[in-house]
Amino acid sequence: MESAINILKKSELFSNLAENDLAELREVMETRTVQAGETLTSLGDTATFFFVLHTGTILVALQDGKSIVMKNSGDFIGLELLSSKGIYTATLTALTPCEIAVIPRDAFLAFIQENSPAAEMFMQSWDRHHSLMYPFITEQNLTDKDYHY
Repeated sequence: MESAINILKKSELFSNLAENDLAELREVMETRTVQAGETLTSLGDTATFFFVLHTGTILVALQDGKSIVMKNSGDFIGLELLSSKGIYTATLTALTPCEIAVIPRDAFLAFIQENSPAAEMFMQSWDRHHSLMYPFITEQNLTDKDYHY
């Protein structure tokens, strides 16, 4: 598997982080191989991990029957872990064998609490990513998502 830092660098969310920040995240991140058909999260589960796709294809099924497919190295999902409700808003299912990078919730929160510039960059990148990947979701659908860090 490609180095975890290189996987992060391919992600819009992490691509502008300094090398020392990437190295800090690498310390808390693990890489996993996921089999086709495996469910990574289910809608409504407590958000415990943040995911970055390296290879493969993942179906992101939202509660209203809409879905998207993550298939590009660097695609990410799981910022719900920053929400005050802290629950996943989608079910993630591997459509093919996948390699993913996984960052645990507590480690992700600790990182952004100690690194305000990175936290700000994450939220800006998330907004851009969200607009591109989920254009069918309007702001009124997100009013119960109180993000904090």
